Amino acid sequence: MKRQWKDSWEWHVIGGTLICAAALFLSGGKNVYIAVADNLELFQAQYRMLKNTGTFFTRGASSSFLAGISRDVLPSELSLTALLYMLLPDLTAYFAHYFIRILIAVFSFRLLFNELYPALLQDPERQQEPHLRRRCERLALLAGFAYGLSSMFPAYGISFCSIPLAVFLLIRLYREADLKKTAGLLLLIFLYPLLSYFSYFGLFLLAYLCAAILWLFIRRMVLRARGAAQGRDTGLIRLIPGLIALAAGYVVCENRLFAQMLFSDEETIRSTMKIASLSLREAVSFMADSFVNGMMHAEPGQKYLVLPVCLLCFLAVNGGYLVKKNAKGIFSDLYNLIMLILVFNSLIYGLYYFEPFRALFETLVPPLKGWQFNRTIFFSPFLWYAAFAAAMIRITAYFARKSTDGKRLSGAAIPVFLALAAILVVLAAPAQYNDLRQTAFARLYELRTGGPVNNLSYGEFYSEELFDKIKEDLDYREGNFRSKEVTRMDPQDLAGRMEQTGADWSVAYGFYPAILEYNGIATLDGYLGFYSQAYKDAFRKVIAPALETNEGSRSYYDDWGARCYLYSGSGEVLVSALRRYEVADHELQIDADALRDLGCRYLFSRIELSNAEEKQLTKRGVYTDESSPYTVYVYELK
Repeated sequence: MKRQWKDSWEWHVIGGTLICAAALFLSGGKNVYIAVADNLELFQAQYRMLKNTGTFFTRGASSSFLAGISRDVLPSELSLTALLYMLLPDLTAYFAHYFIRILIAVFSFRLLFNELYPALLQDPERQQEPHLRRRCERLALLAGFAYGLSSMFPAYGISFCSIPLAVFLLIRLYREADLKKTAGLLLLIFLYPLLSYFSYFGLFLLAYLCAAILWLFIRRMVLRARGAAQGRDTGLIRLIPGLIALAAGYVVCENRLFAQMLFSDEETIRSTMKIASLSLREAVSFMADSFVNGMMHAEPGQKYLVLPVCLLCFLAVNGGYLVKKNAKGIFSDLYNLIMLILVFNSLIYGLYYFEPFRALFETLVPPLKGWQFNRTIFFSPFLWYAAFAAAMIRITAYFARKSTDGKRLSGAAIPVFLALAAILVVLAAPAQYNDLRQTAFARLYELRTGGPVNNLSYGEFYSEELFDKIKEDLDYREGNFRSKEVTRMDPQDLAGRMEQTGADWSVAYGFYPAILEYNGIATLDGYLGFYSQAYKDAFRKVIAPALETNEGSRSYYDDWGARCYLYSGSGEVLVSALRRYEVADHELQIDADALRDLGCRYLFSRIELSNAEEKQLTKRGVYTDESSPYTVYVYELK
C-alpha cells in the first residue's frame, strides 16, 4: 500500500487539493466570492437570461437586455459550457466548469507529454528508462494541474485548458498512419470546438495550423532539393483535412456567430470603437509587461517562479549547445520553439497598440479590420506551463544521471519541489480571477473579525430574494421572448417592438444591469461588445446630459461603448460590487424623455434620487431584505 501511494502520490496531491477547494466553495453555499468584472456582470448573467427566457435553442429570438438584441449574438448552445448551464443551477454550473477545466488541463498535459516525451527529453539514449519516464510524467501532470488552477477568464476556462488537447490531436494526426485511427482523429478534431470559442481561440488555432502546414511544406521542399527526402509526406497531407475538420467544427458549433458575421449588414459598435494608440517605446514596454505578467484575462502567475525557472533553463540549454559547438541544436530544440512563440505572442500583444503596425495589418488583410489579433496572448499561459514542464524534465534527466562511483547526483528532488511550489504560487497569486483565493481570504477575514469583507458574495451580488420581493410588489411582467424575431435594430420602432414582448423594460443606476438581467428583469442597458451602433446612438441621447459634464465617461462610452450604462455627471456614481456604498451625488443626469421614448417603465437605483420629481419619476418603493446588502429605490417613469 505504501509503495502504491509512493508511485502515484501526484494524484493524491491533485485529488486532495481539489477536495479542499470543493469543500471551501461548498461550505458557504452562495456565500462564495467570485470575480465580478467580465464575469458576474457578463457571462453568468447571460446564461441565466437564456434560461429565464427559454431561448437557449431558439433562433432569431430577442433577448431581455439592450432593448431586445438578438439572442444569436449570445453564447452558442453547442458547447460544453452552455450544456452545463442548461442542465445545472447557475452556481453549480460555474463550479462544475471550474473543476472540469482543471481535469481537462491535467489529462491534456498527460496526453501531450506521452506524445512529445522524446523531444522534450532531448536525450535519445535515455528515452527507454521507465523510472525516468515515470518521474517526468509526474512533473508534466503537476505542471498541467498548475495550469488548470491558474487565473484565466472564467467563461472560457475550458477553452484555455483544452488548448494542449488540440495540440495533441493535431500532432497525433500528423503522425498516425492507420486509416481508421486517422478517421477517428478527424472526428475528434471536428468535435473539438465544443470545448473552444472561435473569436478568442479558434481563429488563432487555424492560423497556427496554416503556418505549421506552410512551414512543413517549405521544409519538405528544401529537403527534397537536397536529396534528403523522398516520396510524399503523408503526415503533411493529413493535416489539410485536419484543418478543414477543425474549421468545419467551429462553423457548426458557432453557426449563430458566423451567420452574424457573414450575413448581417447591420453596423455594430465595433465600427466606432477606438483602440488605444501607444508610441513604439510604450508598445515595447507593454510587450515586456505582458511577457512577465500576462494580462487580466490570462494571468498564469508565471513571474514568481515559472518564468525565472524557464529563463534559467533556456540559458542552460542553449549554453550547452554552444559549449558543445552544436549551434544547429539550438534551432531544432522544441524548448526553444516554445520560448520563441511566447516572445512572439507578447510581441504581437504590444504591437497591436502601435497604430502604424495595426494599420499595416488591416491594409494587408482588410477582412480582419477591427479584429483583436493581439489575443495571441491567450495562448501564453499554456506555453508557460508547457515550457515549465519541459524545464522540469530536463532538470530531472540531468540529476538522474549516474556519477562515476555509481551513485545518483544529489538534487533529484529539486524539480518536484519546484512543481509543487508552482501550484502553491498559483493558489496564492493575487490575480483577478482567483476565486479560490478570494473566497479563502473572505473566510479568514470573517473568522478573525466576526464580520464580512466589503466585497459581495455571489448570493449577495445577485440578491435573488430581494428582487423576487420587488417583482412581486410591482406585479412585474417578465414577458415572452421565445417567439419575437429580431431583424435589424430600428430605434424609431423600439418602444413598439418592445411592447410586443409584454415585458416591463427597465434600467439600473448605481449597480450592474446584470443583476436585473439575472433576476428576470428586462433591461434597456447592459454589457456586450457587439451590438447595434444605432442603438448605441439612441441610448446616448438618454445619457447625454451626464456625458456633457464628464469627459472621462464621454470618452469611455463614445470610444468603446460596450458598457451601455447610466452614468453620473460627477463621475462619482459608478456600478459597484461593494457592501458599503455611499455617494454625495444624488442627482440623476439623464434625458428622461429619451428614456421614455425607448419604452422604459422602471428605474432601479441603489441611490435615492434628489431630482426624481424634476425628471417626472414616481417613487414606487424602497426595498431591502435581510439576505441582501442593497437598498433599492424603484422609480416609475410617468
